[in-house]
Amino acid sequence: MNQNIQTRTVEIFLDKANPTAEKTIDLPDGDVTHIGLVKEGTFSQIVNLEVLQNNSRVIDPCDIRFSERTASGSFLDSLRPVGGIKGGRTLQVRLSALTASRAADLTVQVLFVIQQPENY
Repeated sequence: MNQNIQTRTVEIFLDKANPTAEKTIDLPDGDVTHIGLVKEGTFSQIVNLEVLQNNSRVIDPCDIRFSERTASGSFLDSLRPVGGIKGGRTLQVRLSALTASRAADLTVQVLFVIQQPENY
């Protein structure tokens, strides 16, 4: 069966004086198969990305660099695979810095890839 791929993005701004930032994103029906992330500028400190639904984790926190798009393979191969996440819901996307303040602000865009059956 062929798949129809949809994408959704959310931008999150983490102020240098705050340890966390959060945005919500409404996803269409289907299965979330991959996520990817791009960040503005260079940033070397650890900042965790996690995804929640109703404050329950669906993607455990890990440094944003683990979700950055790579330059190899196909578009989907360049993204971080995730599984077991159903679309058709609102998710919370959270950034959490390990330090209370940093030298610079951070802006990231997180991409969600949702696969739907072709006849959807």
